[in-house]
Amino acid sequence: METVMFKRVQWWSILGVVGMVAGCGGMSAEDAQERCETERGIEVTSCVDSASFTQCLSCYEECGDSCQRASGCPAVFSCPE
Repeated sequence: METVMFKRVQWWSILGVVGMVAGCGGMSAEDAQERCETERGIEVTSCVDSASFTQCLSCYEECGDSCQRASGCPAVFSCPE
């Protein structure tokens, strides 16, 4: 019984590590939300409108800190090529 339990724990540990490595590129939805709120708060003008904010969320969730903001208004966010 202990051997079976150990193998299950070992299996879940391996899956957890693989999941963490596979997900290294992006941010969680909560972290992306916080980052985009910061982007919106930095603006003196309203360059981060609702469409830009949604694009910002997608970008940070997909590429994390690699997300880039192009200059201009409205703000455009994209992952590097």
